[in-house]
Amino acid sequence: MTNPGLDGITRDHLVGRLVAPRRPVRDAIKAADHEAEVTARRTLDEVKQARGERGPVWWDVGSLDLNRRVAKNTLGASR
Repeated sequence: MTNPGLDGITRDHLVGRLVAPRRPVRDAIKAADHEAEVTARRTLDEVKQARGERGPVWWDVGSLDLNRRVAKNTLGASR
């Protein structure tokens, strides 16, 4: 998910930049060009970090993260 704190212009710019490196990744895989694939994936990762999809957490929901627990060990488990 994109960081909702980004202004519209920045968000739109980053969406445009997100599309561009996907083609080179695809093309590098087809051509078996490992170096080009690494470069394209690095560019793609930089854009995703700028959008807030990866990297430091930008959200705060104020609740416990129960997604990483076995269901029987959560607050909602039936006893």
